[in-house]
Amino acid sequence: MTSNFCTHRIKGMTGMILSLVMTAFPLIAGTPGYYYQELLYHFGGADSVLVNTRSTTGEDIGNQSKPYGLVTDPEGKRWAGFYSGYSNAYARGEDDMIRLAGIRCFLPDGTEAAFSPLEFLEFEDGSKDTLYLESPYNGNCRGISLDADGNILYTARSTLYKIDYRDGSGIARWHPGMDDKPVRTFVKAAHDPVSGYIYFAPYPMAEPLHILDEDLNFIDEAIPYTPTLQNAILARTTTLGVTQLFSATHANGIGIIVYESAEPGTEPFLPADTLGNYSEETDSNTIFYKAWPSSLDWIDRDEGIVIFGNDYRAITTVSSGTPPPSPHASRWVILDVDNDSMIAMFGAPWGDENNRPKPVAASVPENYLENQAMVLRPSGAQMLTSGSGPERIVISDFELNCVQSVVFSTTALDGDPYVPLGFTLYQNYPNPFNPLTAIRFHLERGEQISLDIRDLSGRKVSGVFSGYLEAGTHQVLVEASDLPSGVYLYSLSMPGFSVSRKMTLIK
Repeated sequence: MTSNFCTHRIKGMTGMILSLVMTAFPLIAGTPGYYYQELLYHFGGADSVLVNTRSTTGEDIGNQSKPYGLVTDPEGKRWAGFYSGYSNAYARGEDDMIRLAGIRCFLPDGTEAAFSPLEFLEFEDGSKDTLYLESPYNGNCRGISLDADGNILYTARSTLYKIDYRDGSGIARWHPGMDDKPVRTFVKAAHDPVSGYIYFAPYPMAEPLHILDEDLNFIDEAIPYTPTLQNAILARTTTLGVTQLFSATHANGIGIIVYESAEPGTEPFLPADTLGNYSEETDSNTIFYKAWPSSLDWIDRDEGIVIFGNDYRAITTVSSGTPPPSPHASRWVILDVDNDSMIAMFGAPWGDENNRPKPVAASVPENYLENQAMVLRPSGAQMLTSGSGPERIVISDFELNCVQSVVFSTTALDGDPYVPLGFTLYQNYPNPFNPLTAIRFHLERGEQISLDIRDLSGRKVSGVFSGYLEAGTHQVLVEASDLPSGVYLYSLSMPGFSVSRKMTLIK
C-alpha cells in the first residue's frame, strides 16, 4: 500500500446557507433529502374504520374523509379534522335529524380516545356547542393547529374553538357573529407565542383578517380586506419586534404574501413581500415558477423556516414559447422566509393524467416512486422530534385521503462503517470551525474523485476538487470565510460510489 500524504488548500467557497439543522440516520450512498418513511393513516382504505359514519339506527354507512391537517399534541395524541363526511347522525326530533361533524383524536397506540369523536363541546361556563353540518356557524373542518401550550385550535367553518388537548374539553370559542360581524368561512388559526395573539384568516377574498387574544376575544382587524383567497396563515414576531403574517394564497401565481406590523392591534398590517415564486433564464426565454400553496406550516419559527405544500394545479409561465410542466406541482417545499430561498423539495405527484388520485398503499413509494412521498393536494405538516432516531415530518393530503411521515437523510456517516475499496472519508477537523477546517480522506488506490460542498438538500454549493489522485491519505484545507454560519455536507465521490459527512461553520 502506498502511504503518501498530500495537503491541498482551497479558499473562497461561496453558496447558499441553510439554517435548518437535521439529525440524520446513517446512509452510505444516495442523494440527501426527505424520503417516505411510513403510511400512518389511509382513511380511504384500512384506516377508514377509524372514522366510520353512523346512521341514526347505528349502522355503519361510510366514513369521514379528506383530512384538513393532522396535529400531534404534547401527549403524543393525534388530532384530525375532516372536510367531507360526518361522524354520526343524530335525531333531535321526529323530523329533525342533524349530521355531526366530529373531531377525531387517536392515542399513541393507535386506538381512539374515549372522548373521540368529539361532537359536543362543553365549556367552563356550562354552555355547550354541537358540531354539525347543518349549523350556520360550524360544521366540517377547515383547519387545525396548536397554540404554544399544545392546545387545539380548530376551525369549524366560521367558528374557532380552543380545545384542551388533555381531555377534549372546550376552553374558548369565537365566531364573527359574536361581535356583529359577517359570518364567513375561515382557515386554520395561527398563534404568535410572543404577543399571545391568535390570527384568524378568512378563506374568501376581500374579507377582514381578525386578531384575537389567547381567550379568543376579538381585538382588532389585522387586514381590512384580504387581496385573494387564502388556504392558511402563519404568524411570528421577529427579534426586531416586527410581527409578520404569512398567507398561503389560494390563487395560482400569488405565492405566499408577507404582511408586517410594528404594533398589532394599533398599527395595521401592510404587504411587505411575496415569497415562493421565482424565475429562471434559459437560452430562449424566461421561465416563471408559480407557487400555489395549499398548506403552510412552521418547521422552525425562530429560524424562519416554513414548509408549504404545492397544489397539483401549480403551473409555470414563460416569456415566450410553450411553458413546461411545473416541477413543483404536487410537491412539498421547505423555504427560508428570511431570504426567500428553497431549502428542499420532496414528494412526487400521485394522480393520473386528469389529476385524479391514484390508489394509495404503503408499498407505492417504495416500488414506484423511489421512496418519495405521495402528493396531490397537501393539507398540513408538522415537524416531530424525539430523543432517538431521525426527526420526521408528518404530512397530510386532502385528495389522497392519507397521512404519511417522511424522514431526512443527509447520507452522513456515523462511526467508521465499511466502505469498499479502502475509500474512507474522515470527519473534518476542527468541527465546528471558523473559518478554516481540514477535510481528510484515504484512497486505497489511485482514483478519479470529486470533493464537493453541498447544502442539506443535496444541492452543490461549491466544487472543491475534481480530478485524479494517487493512492494514499489526502487532506484539503478549506477556508470558508465567504460563507455565513450554517451546516453543510462535504461529499467525496468516485465512479459508482459517494459518501458524505456534515460540518458546521460558526462565526
